[in-house]
Formats: sequence, structure tokens, C-alpha cells
Amino acid sequence: MAGTSGEAVLEKRPSSVLAAVLQRLRPYVLVPFLGLLAFVMAYPIFMVVYASFKGGPPGTDAPFSLDGYVRAWTAWPTYKALITTFGLAVPRVLTGVIFAVFATWIVTRTNTPLRGLIEELIWLRIFLPTLPMVVAWLLLMGGSSGIINKFLMNTFNLSTPPLDIQSYWGVVFNSFMMAGTFMFLYLAPAFRNMDASLEESSRVSGASNLTTLWRITVPIMKPAILGITLLMFMVVLSSYENELFFLSNKGKFVLTTWIWWETTTMPPDYPAAMAMSSVFLVFVAVVIFIQFKMLGKRQYTTVTGRGFGVRLLDLGKWRWVTFAIMMSWTVVGLILPMTMLVMGTFQNAYGVVDSGFTLQYWKDALGRSTVITSIKNTLVLGFMVASMGTVLYGLMSYVYLRTKLKWREGIEVLSWVPRAAPSVVLGLGIVWVVLGGGIPGLTALYGTLFLMAIVILLEATPQGMRMMNGGMVQLSLELEEASRVSGGSWLRTMRRVVMPLLAPTLLNAWLLSFLGATRALVVLLFLYLPSSMVLSIEIFRAMIGTRPQQAAILGVVLTAISMVVAIVARVLALRQRRLMEVVAVA
Repeated sequence: MAGTSGEAVLEKRPSSVLAAVLQRLRPYVLVPFLGLLAFVMAYPIFMVVYASFKGGPPGTDAPFSLDGYVRAWTAWPTYKALITTFGLAVPRVLTGVIFAVFATWIVTRTNTPLRGLIEELIWLRIFLPTLPMVVAWLLLMGGSSGIINKFLMNTFNLSTPPLDIQSYWGVVFNSFMMAGTFMFLYLAPAFRNMDASLEESSRVSGASNLTTLWRITVPIMKPAILGITLLMFMVVLSSYENELFFLSNKGKFVLTTWIWWETTTMPPDYPAAMAMSSVFLVFVAVVIFIQFKMLGKRQYTTVTGRGFGVRLLDLGKWRWVTFAIMMSWTVVGLILPMTMLVMGTFQNAYGVVDSGFTLQYWKDALGRSTVITSIKNTLVLGFMVASMGTVLYGLMSYVYLRTKLKWREGIEVLSWVPRAAPSVVLGLGIVWVVLGGGIPGLTALYGTLFLMAIVILLEATPQGMRMMNGGMVQLSLELEEASRVSGGSWLRTMRRVVMPLLAPTLLNAWLLSFLGATRALVVLLFLYLPSSMVLSIEIFRAMIGTRPQQAAILGVVLTAISMVVAIVARVLALRQRRLMEVVAVA
């Protein structure tokens, strides 16, 4: 009996010294990965801080100095731009969150007519590039020359244009259209996977539909809503295109456009531009603290091994009200600007409705070799970033939320680091890393699509993590445990259990990464060469060069590319969703 007990003890001991060492090191297996991740995420930000103390541009042997901070933070335009930045951010995020939650609830939780069509129209709006939409709204409401303003002035005999998109409200309006749909992309999978029995229990207890939405649905969706709200706040603080073309021509700046101004005027003031971004470092720390404080250790699991209901809420006659609201948004936010954008590419005189139509501008634009190169580069860059990003963000989210490895919380903290600087400053930081960072061999990467892909992946890490976390946090661990108890390996469990349940989230992440890569602009402006030109930069150059018709044509091409990819991905996502619904009912 004693011998048997001794043998059992011996069987539990490591068979070798190496096995014993590996067993002791197992809790620290994440340390090398965290070290590499910290270096990749933080080094460009470190170079931003480093550059703020240097007295010259990247790659020069300039002395250290505090003059950049003195020039940046003793100038009233810096504070004015900072006040404008935060003043515009609050209404943009609030309106975006309200619309996103409302639209997601309508599409995923109610019996609103044609809700499938409404969802596809929202997806179409998500994939409309920013710059072409800026062109379209300038054509519609750009001062007295805007088509809508012309109509209103002639109809009501007005002496001044009643609407002006080149204003603060214009920035809020256009950003609301973008932000709301952008948040919908993150929230839809989480809302769709929520167990309907929770809402039904609320209504059985006498709660109204709105009370159920506010007291049950929203609190359960708190991780996804809070995560995307904080992320969107960071995104709008770093926004550039709307502010540049809607405000800068009137002498109004936000922090990003003011930094751009400092780096593009002659002579450029790189130290001051880098010093201005220091406020973002502080703000990111505050954002991370708020997220951890509000979410804490609460559980938000809604998909478990017991199955879950996907029944829709019957709105009764109110379903036609929700339908009317969403269709009105579709007309204003999608159909109107897109129609004017496409029509403008065929007009003899851009923006003049009765000037006649021609194909000559299309022939000229598509006949340029640089445009063909840009189209090819855009496709390669998009598929490269989307594929690598889905794998990277999925693994990061899984390790953070599904394992018990030590210091895994560091992944969540590090994922916010790229947002410490606006895109324009992050791009400058990468230039400093490549040209003046002291790492041998990096200079050979300058101007390559590979470097551009890495930079986009770096910048999009907060978005990728928030999307993956929103879906991952709802899956109960009992699903994986049941698979392992049945003899399934970790790889088999991932392939047969986790990935099928996360398929909508994974496809959304792929689409988001593709979208981010094809429309990325500011972060690439300092990194491209003629051989690595992409469509977004071509569009930007056309707009800066006062060639709006060419910008519109290239915008239509970029939109068409995005739509084709989106349709294919959406078909796959819908098939997977129907499969999940069948399994849930069964």
C-alpha cells in the first residue's frame, strides 16, 4: 500500500530537471511577449517624447532643448486648438453613442420592418471613405455654392446661405454620421448574442420596452458600450480630415490640424509639434483608469453552455416609427451624399447640376499610371492588414480575457498606448524610429507597404482589442471546459467551439482592419514613396491641389473596392449567424 502511494507521488513529479524548470517558468511565459509588445507599442511614443526635446527634424544631430515645450505651451493658439478639440469631441461622441445604441437595438433586438436592409445600409455607410464624403458635403452645403444652399436661397429669397458645413456644427454633423455607424460595427455582435430571456423577464415584471432597454440591455452591454465610447473619444480627438477641410480655411484649428500646420509651414517646428501631443499621454492614462474602474471584475457573460434565446421584441405600431427614423437617417447620411458624389464625377463643371455630363474626367483619372499603382497597393495593403490584424487582435484578446497568465492585464494597458498620440504625431514618431531610432536595417523599410501595414496595425490596436473584447467577454468558460473534459485539445477547442461562436466578431474585425487600411491617411503621409502610393493619399493630394472632381472619382473607386470586399464578408457573416441561430433554437 505504501509502495503504491510512493509510486503515485513519483508519477506526479517532473520527469527531468528541464521539465521542472519549465513548470516553474510556466506562469511567466507571457513575459517575453509582453516585452516585445511593449517595445513595439511604446517605442514610437518614446520617440515622440524624445523628439520633443530635440532641436531639429528626424535624422539630424540636433542638441537637446526645452524650446519646443516653451514655444508650444506658451502660445495661445495651442490652448485655443486644445479647447476646440475637446469642445468638439464631447457632442460628437455623445450623439454617436446614442445613435449607435439605438440603431443596434433596432436592428438586432426588435421586429422593425426591413431591419436586415437597414443593417446592410448602415454597413454601406461604414465603408464610405471619409475624404469623398467631405467632398460630397462641401458640394451640398459648402457656402453659397452648395447645391442645397442654392435651392434654399432661391426658394425663400435668402441673401445668405442658411447652412454652412464649414463650421463647428458641420464637423459635429459629419462626425456623428461616421461615429454612429462605426460604433454600430462594434456593438452589433454583442447585442445579437445577448440572451433574450433577460429582456423577457423584465417585461414580464411590468417594465416597458424603453425601461428594459435602459435598465437591462444597456447595463449588460456595458463592456462593449464603454469600451467603444472611450475608444471613439480618442478617435475624434485624433480626427483630422473633417477639421482640415471644414475649419482650417477659416482659421479655426483643432490640435491635430495645428500640429500639422506646425510641421508643414516653413520652417517646420518639429519639437513644438511633438510637445503638443504630450496632453494625449496624460489623457490615455485617464481613459485606461476609467475603463478598469468602471468595469472592475464584474461578469458580463451572456453566451453560456445552456443555450440562449434570440427572440425579437415586438414593438407593435411603434415598429413603423423606428423604421421611419432609420430610413430618414439612410437618406441623409448615405443616399444624398453618395448620389451627389457619383453625379459630380460625370459633370462638365463640378457642382453645377445643369452643366451637362461627360466621361472625360474618368478617362483622364484612370489613364494615369500612378492611379493604377495606387489601386494595386491599396488592395495589397488592405488584405495584408486585415489578415494579420484579425489574428493578432484575436490572440491578444484571448490571452487577456481567457487565460490566467501573470501580467496578462498588461496587454489591455499596452493596447491603448498607440492612442497616446494623434495619427499625425504617431506618423512622425515612426519616422523618427526608422530614420533616427538607432536600429540597424530599419531604414530599408522606409516607403514600403510592409512598414505601412505595421504602422496601421499599431494604430488600430485599440479598435481591434475593443471589438474582440466585446465578443470574447460574453462567452462562458464552461464552453471550453466542456470541450476539454470531452477530450478536446486547446487547438480543437478553439477551432470547433470558440471560433464558430466568435465568427461574427472575427469577420467584423477583418472588415474593420481592411477598412482602416484602405482609408488610412494621416499616419501614412510621412511614410510613403511613389512606389507605395495608395488611393487615400491620391485623394488627399487631389483635394489639396483643388482637383475635387478627380478626388471624387478616386473616392468612388475606393468605395467600390470596399463594397465588393464588404459584400463577400457580409455573406459569410450572415451564413454563420443563421447557423448559430439554428443551433440556438435546436
